[in-house]
Amino acid sequence: MWMFTRAKVDSKGNIVGSHTIMDKVPKTELLKFNAEMEPLFTIASMPIARYPDFNPYFPLFFYEVTEEDNILWGKTTEYEFRILSPEAKLVKRIVKDYDPEKLTREDREKRAKEIWGNAPPSASDVRVKWPKNFPAFKECIMDDRGWLFVRTYEKMKDPEGSYYDVFDNEGRYIAKVFLTVRPRLLKAGKLYAIEEDEEGFLTVKRYRIDWK
Repeated sequence: MWMFTRAKVDSKGNIVGSHTIMDKVPKTELLKFNAEMEPLFTIASMPIARYPDFNPYFPLFFYEVTEEDNILWGKTTEYEFRILSPEAKLVKRIVKDYDPEKLTREDREKRAKEIWGNAPPSASDVRVKWPKNFPAFKECIMDDRGWLFVRTYEKMKDPEGSYYDVFDNEGRYIAKVFLTVRPRLLKAGKLYAIEEDEEGFLTVKRYRIDWK
C-alpha cells in the first residue's frame, strides 16, 4: 500500500487507515483492517488527479476512532463528517455551512513555495491545476471526550495560527477558537503540540485548556 497514513486502532486491534492507488484511475481509499492487516471493508473512496496533472490542494481523508469503536471520517473537499458503527452502519452526520475562502494569487505563490521551494516545476513536468477556492477544511482532531476540532482555511490577521470549529460529542457546533499552535493530541484537558525553535530544534509542548 502506497502512502498508508495516520492509522487509528480500535479496542479490538482493528485498524482504520487510508492509502493511495496509482492505477489507470488514481484514487485514495479509506479502509478498515483487522489486526493482521486484512481488509474488512472499504469506508470510502475518492479519485485524485492523474499524472502529469497535480492539484496543490489534493483531497485528503481525515478520520478518528471513538471510545465506542465508531469511525468518524470526512474528506477535505466538503464540510461533512460521518460517524459509522464498527460494522460501517451510518450513525450520525455532522454538517456545517461555510463560505469557501477564495484562492488568491498570493495564496498560490505561498503554496507553491511550500511544495517546491524556489524551484517550481516546469510545464513539461506537471500541469498544476489550481482550484478556485480553498478546500472545505484543512484537518481535524478529536479529543478523549469525543469533541471534534476542525481546522479551517478561514483567513485571519495573525498568520501564525488557525481557526478551529469545535463540535461536542453529540455533533453540536459549540464554538470557534483561534489557536497559535497545531494540536497533535488533546487529552485530559491538555493540548500537546510539536514546535520548532529558532535553531531548528523540535520540542513537544503541553498546554492546559481552559474553557470560559
